[in-house]
Parts: sequence; structure tokens; C-alpha cells
Amino acid sequence: MFKRLTVGKWIALAVSLATLSLVVSMWTYKNSLMEGEEAVIAVLNNPSNVVFSKQGKVRFYYYYIYNDLTRLIRIKHRGETKSFRVRESNNPVDTGIEVDAGDSINIEVFEGSGYTKKAYGWKNINADNTCGKEPYARDNVSWQRQDAASAGKPLESIQCWSDWEPEVHPVLDFNDFLLIFSYEPGVEPEPSPESSPESTPTPEASPESSPESTPTPEASPEPSFPPKQPDTGTPTWIMVGLLGLGGLLVLVKSKWLK
Repeated sequence: MFKRLTVGKWIALAVSLATLSLVVSMWTYKNSLMEGEEAVIAVLNNPSNVVFSKQGKVRFYYYYIYNDLTRLIRIKHRGETKSFRVRESNNPVDTGIEVDAGDSINIEVFEGSGYTKKAYGWKNINADNTCGKEPYARDNVSWQRQDAASAGKPLESIQCWSDWEPEVHPVLDFNDFLLIFSYEPGVEPEPSPESSPESTPTPEASPESSPESTPTPEASPEPSFPPKQPDTGTPTWIMVGLLGLGGLLVLVKSKWLK
């Protein structure tokens, strides 16, 4: 009987612990989401992709807001991986990575001892140029944005980051540090002659022949001949001469043959 009660107590205790564990897990999950949609986006944003709208070399700016820690920024592009350690604010990093319009890079951020812990994620800068999410502090980052823009290149991505937090109850404040991705300053590449319609000479159209421009050969003057007489047969004076000669021969013949 004692053993049966002991087993029953163990079963009841196990059920109670399982129920308590389920309740605690649901409570932790609810609090860790903190407006669930943004939390899911934040987790998915490390790693994440940054798309570039033009050709150039990638530069990023790092600004810490609260936690002055050394962080590792890992960038992957076309099978190549580069890592950059950052700590000081207002220190642009020229990566040397060349991108084309529509190209993208993949980024990951690590921190902690040996850079084994991933930063929790990021969200876009707020419309009022602040980083942070209620109920946590919202810090104005206007000067950081202006500082990055002063290089004269487009700012392709402005990211408000939340650093690493314990997974049980992460504080998703998104105000720990700021990353801005842009381009290295430099001379814009000139278009090649083939691609520039201005640089390709346009052949001039040959002037069309016109009656005025083409001289018309004049007809050669026909040689002048006396006017032709109408054909009336043998001339009359020849006929008269022949008849006279014939008559003379007849007369001579008649005289000498007598």
C-alpha cells in the first residue's frame, strides 16, 4: 500500500512539474517575442542580405550607442568571406568588396568571448531618425546618419541592432549599435565609348542627287549639210547630153558608111 501511494505521488508530481514547465515556457515565449513579428524579423536578420542599387565598392559605418564592445562583422560575397573587427564609432570600414547594381552581400554579426555569440538582430531605423523600440529608450541617430551621408554616396541600409541576449528572456531594444552600408567614395566610372551615343560619331548622310546638282549632258549639234533635193531620177542635162551624143554618132555613122 505504501509503495502504491509513493508511485502515485511520483506520478502526480511529474504531472505537476510538466504542467508548470509548460506554463513557464509559454510565459517566457510570450515575453521573448515582445510584439512577436519584429522579434521574428530580428532573429532572421542575423544573418541577412544587403542589396546594392549601383556599382561600387562596399563601405560600412559602425556606431555604438550603448554597449562599447568589440564586434566581428562577417561579410560573404560570391563565395568569398571577409571578417572585420570593429569597436570605435565613426570609423568607416572600406571592405574592398566590389558589387554591381542589384548585387547583394550576406552579413553576420558576432560578439562575446571568441566571437561565438550572435547579436540578436536588427530592425530598420525609425521614421524619426531614432534607434530603439518601446518600452526601451529611443536614441536619436541623426548625426550618425548625416556623418555617413557626408561622403556623398547612397546609404543602402541603416540598421539598428540589438546585441546578444540570453535566449530565455532577450531584451529586444534595438538601440545598442548602428550599422550603415554604403559605398567607398571615389571617381564614378566613365561609360565606355560603345555605351555612349554621344561618343559614337554619326555618319553624315550622303547628299541625294538632284536634277540641279547633276549636270545634264547637252546634245551634240548635228553636222550641217546642204538641204537634200528631192529625188527626181537622173538629171535632165545629162539625158540631153547623152541624146545629143547619140544623135551625133548616128550622123557620123551615116556619113561615113555611105
